[in-house]
Amino acid sequence: MTRNILTAVLFVLVTGAFAFGQDDPPGNDFVANETDRPERADILRRELQLSPEQMRKIRFLNAEMRPRMRDAQLAFRIARRDLDEAIYADELNEEELRLKMRAVNEAQAEVNRLRAFSEVAVRKILSPEQLVRFRQLRQRFARQGERGVRKTDRPGAMRQMRRDRQPDPPKDPKLP
Repeated sequence: MTRNILTAVLFVLVTGAFAFGQDDPPGNDFVANETDRPERADILRRELQLSPEQMRKIRFLNAEMRPRMRDAQLAFRIARRDLDEAIYADELNEEELRLKMRAVNEAQAEVNRLRAFSEVAVRKILSPEQLVRFRQLRQRFARQGERGVRKTDRPGAMRQMRRDRQPDPPKDPKLP
């Protein structure tokens, strides 16, 4: 019994570390993130040379998917928070922990299902040539994201952060 509890807690901690280390799951470059990254959407439209009809279809898809993705991501964040509370409750309830883990898995599955659905829908809108270019652009965006995610990656950033945390020196009462 104790071994089962320890195994469940260890599993939750390991998977939780991965889940909590991530922000919201990434979305399709056309769908759900368009408001967060308008420059990427503009680049995609320009680089892919989308026709007015394709742009209309993608806008319609965005209007349909954005609220659904937002709701699914919110449900996922709430499920993760509830799981965290169950893990660190004063008394460990193994059944409640299992239910919370199931809720997290189901919420994450819904986010993944919506993302896959939207990506398939976008794929159906693009021509074969545009699809090739779209893949290249996604790879470029991913590389840029890897380089730009952490503010501490640039030279001197850690030193600046330490400086920013230091309190201001006391003011001399004689100076204005």
